[in-house]
Parts: sequence; structure tokens; C-alpha cells
Amino acid sequence: MKRIFLLLSCVFLFLSFGCKHPDESDPNDWVTKSDWLFLFYFDADNNLNDEIYANMRQAEYALSLLRNPDGTAKEGCPTVTMVALWDGESKTDAQEYGNRYLHPAGAVYELGADYDLDYYVDEDNKFQAGIVYDKKLFNPDSLDSFSESDFFSNFDLFATPALFGDKFKVGANTIDRTELASWLISEPKMGDVSTLTNFLTWAKSHYSATHVVLCLGDHGAGTGKEQYTNTSASARTLCADDSSLDSERMLSTKNIRDALTKSGYTGACALDLLWMDVCLQSTVEIAYDLRGTASYLLASPNLSVSQEYSHAFKNLTTETTPLDFGKIMVSNYYHANYAETMPFDDDLPKTSGGSLFTQTLIDLDSAKLEAVKSAVDDLADALLSLKETDADRFNSVYEILLSQNTLDFSECTGLSYAGTYAILSDIGYFTDGILSQFSDQTGVCEAARSLQTALDTSQNGAIVYAYGSRRALSVDGSDVTENQMYMTGKTDFLTNETVETELSASYYGLTIETQNAESEESVMAMIAMYIKELTDEEPTSTTFDGLCEEFKNALVVSGYCSDKEAVLLIAELKNQLGAIDYVSHYEDYTGFSDKWASVIAAWYVASQSESE
Repeated sequence: MKRIFLLLSCVFLFLSFGCKHPDESDPNDWVTKSDWLFLFYFDADNNLNDEIYANMRQAEYALSLLRNPDGTAKEGCPTVTMVALWDGESKTDAQEYGNRYLHPAGAVYELGADYDLDYYVDEDNKFQAGIVYDKKLFNPDSLDSFSESDFFSNFDLFATPALFGDKFKVGANTIDRTELASWLISEPKMGDVSTLTNFLTWAKSHYSATHVVLCLGDHGAGTGKEQYTNTSASARTLCADDSSLDSERMLSTKNIRDALTKSGYTGACALDLLWMDVCLQSTVEIAYDLRGTASYLLASPNLSVSQEYSHAFKNLTTETTPLDFGKIMVSNYYHANYAETMPFDDDLPKTSGGSLFTQTLIDLDSAKLEAVKSAVDDLADALLSLKETDADRFNSVYEILLSQNTLDFSECTGLSYAGTYAILSDIGYFTDGILSQFSDQTGVCEAARSLQTALDTSQNGAIVYAYGSRRALSVDGSDVTENQMYMTGKTDFLTNETVETELSASYYGLTIETQNAESEESVMAMIAMYIKELTDEEPTSTTFDGLCEEFKNALVVSGYCSDKEAVLLIAELKNQLGAIDYVSHYEDYTGFSDKWASVIAAWYVASQSESE
């Protein structure tokens, strides 16, 4: 699962277009052409090593569905090239997380079709979704009755079986291009913008395609800034490299823009799809920050369970457009997760989060996202005007529609997800709440309708296609909505069948920050947990500052980081989490909207007054 971490946490492709092949005389003088080029930025240098490795093998299996053994495209299929930059987890960390498919050094692979792989279909899945495995090394009968629901009740079902054998390997038709990638160091820093830039620059010089997709696979942190660095321009939001405890530990949205520009993937050469196979990236802040970098953004507003690549790629045809492919990916998410609900855990922060399984396709057209920002600003103006005329009514908007009590699920409102540092509320659902609960406020309602228009795909808005599976409405998960939570147009793109949904509008699946994800008590509990993990002893401090001091000492003594790194880490931790409140200081994050920040600040002042 692509989960957030809180504190520390081939035979060569046959070319119907013709190309130059690498040779010993000039190994850098070659270009491969195809209909589609998929670039995978696989940052597996953390606890997701095995899952991201599985994604890479799924891609190899997908190519076996698209290519004949002689390398030609199968009838009706496009020519497809897949190139992956791999950085695996260290042996030391793997012992902690139990990952087995280790290749810690950086590598570049041109993926090939692997005909040794096969597909195990979940007999309970009406869409024939399942898992990829190596038919020479794994007996699928040992899974007995595979079910997605077992993911939560028995994680070992996924972690223990050696679906691809016991060791890291790639298919016989995959080509190792590492020696030709002179820019790649043995231990690449995947959170360093130069690594992404070098990969994209190298790929653009050697691969040409009609359609280009960049997939970033790893952890995601939503709109929250990463605690190891002080970034003011934008959020450090994804790709956590556990071998880098410094300012290059994660990528920011600005980093992504810069890498695409410097590598030449801009303007007429801009990406067709920016695919974030990570958590918590479908936010208005992130979409706006990435506007114009690609035609579309594929992301999740919640924790993201990784896509099953092969089930999606098998639907590629010569007629598939980038827009179609984005919809295929959303529909594929529905096929894999339609029967699942949001699991609850008494030990985790509570939000009124609808579904764990969410996926959104967003139009990154600059004009559309400027319209969204303008509509958010107008809604903020309307709310601030309400504050001046009726402060109690203004404060009740937050209490009735957005308030989250991370220690008591029963007191949560709205439709929200817990990010790394911030609660992210579905902005479309929020506008519905305004129209139903505050119909007497004409200005606020008018602004809410305008925002819905800017989001609504049926009105040429920014949300193209989105899905959220069923949600549980009680802590124990016993009270579950009967239908899927939402699917744009109530139609499954792959089957064209009607999907029964709880929410029928076309403007769900995009969030905005509304408050902090944690209370001070829960943050202290998390710090205490890490101290015990590092020292095998219970902490003695009972205050936030005291626990931070113990945490710093534990980091150094355990050898996790140097004294200087520990000091910087704790300083930034205190800066971001030292004054926890139930309404966040929005301006501390992406700065998407100064006006929305003013609304958040006003709600914060009100919450402080009430607590006193």
C-alpha cells in the first residue's frame, strides 16, 4: 500500500517506426520510437520496496499482453515502451520491514515482455481483477481464496508469498540500460530534483513517442511540508528516499515543474499524463501548483493502494487516447476495489474520510485551474463577509461542515481524509454542505455554486473522472453505505455500465486543506512510540518539549542520524507541530490561496477563543 509516513517515517522492442540501436561504437547514439512511452520513477528506497517491485513486474506482464514473442505489437495494440528508474531499499532497512526483493543500487531498465509471468484471477471479483505472479516460481493454489478484503485482515497474504521468487530479478526480455546512464550514481537520491531531471533528460534523448506518461511511484505526503527541510516555495510532497536524511529527502511540486521544464517535457512536448501512484496528491493546492505541466493529473485524494498495472494496461488499443487511458486507470481502480470500505482502527486518527479507495483524473489546463482558484478565492471572500456580519454563523460553517476531532470519530463532520500534517476535505462535498445547510446565506451559496461549476466535468470543469468506493460510517465499520461513494457520470468507463452511487454529482474527488491531522496528544504518543522503537525503553518525559529532546537523543544514540541531522529534524518538527490546533495555519503549507488562508486563520482564532 502506498501509505504516508507521519514523522520519519527484452528482447529489444521491435520498432515499426525504425530506430537507431545502441552499439559498441557509439552507445549513446540511439533513439527508440513508439506510440506510447511510460516513464516509471520507482523510488523503492523505503518500506514500499516489494510493492513497487511488484508494480515493475506487473508492467513486464502487461507488455506480454501487448507484444508478440517476436517483439511486434499484437493486433489492435499500440507499440509501447516502458522505462524504469529503480532505487531499492537498503539491506538494513529491509530487515526492519521484511522486504525480500532487494536491489539497493540505482538501475535503469527498458522493460520487456515477460512470458514467464501469469495472472491469478480473484474468483470473487466480477471484473476478473487479481494479481501477477511468476508461474515457474509460485503456485497460486497456495493462496486458496484470494480476496482484496484479506489485505487488511491478513497483510501477510501479500507480504509473505514469494510471488516472484525469493530474489530481485527482471524478465529475460528486459534490458539493463544502467551503464548507458552515466548520470546515475550507485545510491541515487530520489528526493533530489537533479535525479528526476537527469532521468527525464536522458529518457527524452533516447526515447520518442506520440504519447508520454510519467509515473511517480512511492509515498506521498499531501500538502504537508516534509520535516527534514524548510521549503517555502511549495510542499515537499512525494518520493521519500530513506537513504537521504537531508534536504533532498523528498520531491516538491516545484521540483517536478522544474525537472519537466529542464528536461524538455514542456510546451508542445509536455506530458500527456502525470501519474502519481502515491498518496494524497489529488488536492486543489497540488493540482494548481502543477498546472500546465501535463494534460492530465492522475492522483488519489486519500491514502492510495497501488494500481494493479497489468489489469489496466491490457485495455490499451491503437484507438486509446491519453484522456481514455486516464479514465481507464480510474475505472481500473473501481474494478479492483469496488467491494471495499474504509477500514477503521481505534489506534489511528479519525476523520470522516469516505473511502480508502479513491482516484481522480484532473485536467491540468491552466485556465481551468485558474478558474478553480478564482472560485475558491470568491468563496473565501463570501465567508469572510459572513464573518463580519455574523461571526457565529461564520464559525458554524466550520463546525457543521468541516470540523474533525482526530480523537473522536463520532464528532467528525464532512468528507475528509487524514494527510501527513493536514486534514484534507473534499471541496465539492463541502460546497454541497453549504447549499444544504446555509441556504439562507445568498452570497456564500452563490460562490459555492460557482466553485462547483469550476470543478464539474459536465460543465467543462477541472475534475474529469473520479471514483470513491463505499465508505463505513461507524468506527467498527459495521454501518457501510450500500453503493459506491461516487463515480463521475455514474458510469464505468471500461464497461459502460451504470454504477450505483451514494453521491451523484461530478465534482467530487478533489480536496483542500482545512485543519491539522493530529492533536498534540496523538503527536506525543507517536513520538513516544518511536522513542521506544529506537531505545527499547519507555520515554520518561510527559511534555512535548521533553519528548522531543528524548527523541533527538534516541535518534543519535541509535545511529539513525547524526547529531546535526537530529537537531535539524527536531527543530523543524517543533516548528511544524509544536503548536497543534484543530484548525491549521494554512499559509504554512502551499500558499494556494491567501484568502482561503485568511478563512482558516479566522476559524483558528475562533477555536482558540472557545478553548479558553
